[in-house]
Amino acid sequence: MKLTPELLRVKFQEGLERRTAELFTLIDAGDADGIYRAFHSLAGIGGTFGFPEVTALAREGEATRDRDRQRTLVRRIIATAAPR
Repeated sequence: MKLTPELLRVKFQEGLERRTAELFTLIDAGDADGIYRAFHSLAGIGGTFGFPEVTALAREGEATRDRDRQRTLVRRIIATAAPR
């Protein structure tokens, strides 16, 4: 199976639900280190899989400690990466 840009996007989107659910759990728990790592991972993966908007939002998530802002950023990541 050849990995086309379209297939990479699908693979990214398939894993996004798990990653964002994990982020919401970390935010609710107040796990600052875990939140940073999860946003950092999303930032890198977003770039790799062709979602620069996700990378930018995740970088913002790395930088903020405000839980409401973090939740908003996760919701925006979900919306940005949604299949079109």
